[in-house]
Amino acid sequence: MKGPRESTRRKIGLGIRFAILLGGLYFLFTFEPVYERVVSPFTEFTAWLAAASGKFLRMSIDVRGVTLMGPRSSVNVGQGCDAIDVVSIILAAGLATPAAITRKISFIVVGIAVVLALNIARLWTLLYTASLSYAFMNVLHVYVWPVILLFACLGLWYYWFEARATA
Repeated sequence: MKGPRESTRRKIGLGIRFAILLGGLYFLFTFEPVYERVVSPFTEFTAWLAAASGKFLRMSIDVRGVTLMGPRSSVNVGQGCDAIDVVSIILAAGLATPAAITRKISFIVVGIAVVLALNIARLWTLLYTASLSYAFMNVLHVYVWPVILLFACLGLWYYWFEARATA
């Protein structure tokens, strides 16, 4: 059985590893060659996936580059709207947490899939609400959806490595 001191040290170590990895990933994703070769195509893929899945669900959505267009409004999927920041949290959390490599990889894959699915729902709601009220769309964009994405990410991290480990 681990004592409280060892448990505290492990948690501090996890926090330090997570912070270093997250900072490194943020720096890496803003580095111009990586941004051009990884982040920009990821943003285009996110916009395309939002339009394709919307069409599959019989929504009237088209995409041109990184712009989603609905019947009455459009939304530009710019830097930050691609959820690369939340993907960075998933990557840093998965890599920082002491666990078997298979558990880390499965967390990263499932985490990125969850983030993509939530971000697509986010883009749909922003496109829809932009046609109704720009002010409401802005509240969703700036305050509501970032919190939803962050809590989903942190909740998944906790569930994957803590709740499942004790079950």
